[in-house]
Amino acid sequence: MQSRPESFQTCQLSLVRGQSHFEQLPRGTVIRVAAGSVALVQRTALDHCMLAQQTTMPRGAVYCVEVSTWVEIVAQSDADLVVIVPRAASMVQELREGLAVVWERCTSLVLAGAVQSAPKNGH
Repeated sequence: MQSRPESFQTCQLSLVRGQSHFEQLPRGTVIRVAAGSVALVQRTALDHCMLAQQTTMPRGAVYCVEVSTWVEIVAQSDADLVVIVPRAASMVQELREGLAVVWERCTSLVLAGAVQSAPKNGH
Protein backbone atom coordinates (compact mmCIF):
# COMPACT_ATOMS: atom_id res chain seq x y z
CA MET A 1 0.00 0.00 0.00
CA GLN A 2 1.50 3.29 -1.06
CA SER A 3 0.78 6.69 0.46
CA ARG A 4 0.79 9.94 -1.42
CA PRO A 5 3.18 12.58 0.01
CA GLU A 6 0.37 15.15 0.08
CA SER A 7 -1.56 12.98 2.56
CA PHE A 8 1.02 13.81 5.25
CA GLN A 9 2.21 17.02 6.89
CA THR A 10 5.91 17.02 7.76
CA CYS A 11 7.52 19.39 10.23
CA GLN A 12 10.91 19.63 11.88
CA LEU A 13 11.44 20.23 15.58
CA SER A 14 14.70 21.19 17.29
CA LEU A 15 15.13 20.87 21.05
CA VAL A 16 18.09 21.73 23.27
CA ARG A 17 19.13 19.40 26.08
CA GLY A 18 16.53 19.42 28.86
CA GLN A 19 13.87 21.15 26.77
CA SER A 20 10.54 19.40 26.32
CA HIS A 21 7.70 19.61 23.84
CA PHE A 22 4.15 18.59 24.81
CA GLU A 23 1.57 18.07 22.05
CA GLN A 24 -1.53 16.07 21.25
CA LEU A 25 -0.70 13.82 18.31
CA PRO A 26 -3.18 11.84 16.21
CA ARG A 27 -2.92 8.13 15.59
CA GLY A 28 -0.46 7.31 12.81
CA THR A 29 1.94 10.17 13.55
CA VAL A 30 5.56 9.18 12.96
CA ILE A 31 8.41 10.70 15.00
CA ARG A 32 11.96 10.23 13.70
CA VAL A 33 15.07 11.34 15.60
CA ALA A 34 17.39 12.90 13.01
CA ALA A 35 20.07 13.92 15.54
CA GLY A 36 20.62 13.60 19.28
CA SER A 37 18.42 11.56 21.61
CA VAL A 38 15.05 12.08 23.26
CA ALA A 39 12.72 10.41 25.72
CA LEU A 40 9.14 10.08 24.59
CA VAL A 41 6.60 10.04 27.45
CA GLN A 42 2.95 9.05 27.02
CA ARG A 43 0.57 9.31 29.96
CA THR A 44 -2.69 7.39 30.16
CA ALA A 45 -5.36 8.11 32.78
CA LEU A 46 -6.68 4.94 34.34
CA ASP A 47 -9.50 4.66 36.87
CA HIS A 48 -7.64 6.00 39.92
CA CYS A 49 -4.09 6.46 38.70
CA MET A 50 -1.91 7.67 35.85
CA LEU A 51 0.16 5.27 33.77
CA ALA A 52 3.32 6.75 32.22
CA GLN A 53 5.20 4.98 29.46
CA GLN A 54 8.67 6.28 28.61
CA THR A 55 10.54 5.30 25.46
CA THR A 56 14.18 6.31 24.91
CA MET A 57 14.88 7.19 21.30
CA PRO A 58 18.50 7.54 20.12
CA ARG A 59 19.54 9.05 16.78
CA GLY A 60 17.85 7.20 13.90
CA ALA A 61 14.99 5.82 16.01
CA VAL A 62 11.45 5.95 14.65
CA TYR A 63 8.24 5.82 16.68
CA CYS A 64 4.65 5.57 15.45
CA VAL A 65 1.84 6.87 17.67
CA GLU A 66 -0.64 3.99 17.96
CA VAL A 67 -3.47 5.85 19.73
CA SER A 68 -4.27 9.56 19.58
CA THR A 69 -2.85 10.95 22.80
CA TRP A 70 -0.82 13.68 24.46
CA VAL A 71 2.90 13.07 24.01
CA GLU A 72 5.82 14.72 25.78
CA ILE A 73 9.19 14.70 24.04
CA VAL A 74 12.12 15.45 26.35
CA ALA A 75 15.54 16.14 24.83
CA GLN A 76 18.29 14.12 26.51
CA SER A 77 20.80 15.95 24.30
CA ASP A 78 20.43 18.60 21.61
CA ALA A 79 18.03 16.92 19.20
CA ASP A 80 16.47 17.39 15.78
CA LEU A 81 13.22 15.57 15.05
CA VAL A 82 11.09 15.02 12.00
CA VAL A 83 7.38 14.68 12.80
CA ILE A 84 5.10 13.30 10.08
CA VAL A 85 1.38 13.76 10.78
CA PRO A 86 -1.32 12.17 8.64
CA ARG A 87 -3.57 14.83 7.10
CA ALA A 88 -6.69 12.88 8.02
CA ALA A 89 -6.78 14.76 11.31
CA SER A 90 -6.79 18.10 9.54
CA MET A 91 -9.29 16.84 6.95
CA VAL A 92 -11.94 16.64 9.66
CA GLN A 93 -11.45 20.35 10.36
CA GLU A 94 -11.61 21.12 6.64
CA LEU A 95 -14.83 19.11 6.36
CA ARG A 96 -16.38 21.06 9.25
CA GLU A 97 -15.40 24.37 7.69
CA GLY A 98 -16.76 23.30 4.29
CA LEU A 99 -20.06 22.18 5.80
CA ALA A 100 -20.35 25.51 7.64
CA VAL A 101 -19.96 27.38 4.34
CA VAL A 102 -22.60 25.18 2.65
CA TRP A 103 -24.95 25.68 5.60
CA GLU A 104 -24.57 29.48 5.40
CA ARG A 105 -25.25 29.46 1.65
CA CYS A 106 -28.30 27.23 2.01
CA THR A 107 -29.81 29.31 4.81
CA SER A 108 -29.18 32.54 2.90
CA LEU A 109 -30.86 31.06 -0.21
CA VAL A 110 -33.83 29.88 1.84
CA LEU A 111 -34.15 33.29 3.47
CA ALA A 112 -33.84 35.04 0.11
CA GLY A 113 -36.55 32.76 -1.31
CA ALA A 114 -38.80 33.46 1.66
CA VAL A 115 -38.37 37.20 1.12
CA GLN A 116 -39.16 36.93 -2.61
CA SER A 117 -42.25 34.79 -2.08
CA ALA A 118 -43.67 37.04 0.65
CA PRO A 119 -46.79 38.95 -0.43
CA LYS A 120 -46.13 42.55 -1.36
CA ASN A 121 -48.37 45.32 0.01
CA GLY A 122 -51.02 42.84 1.12
CA HIS A 123 -51.87 41.60 -2.44
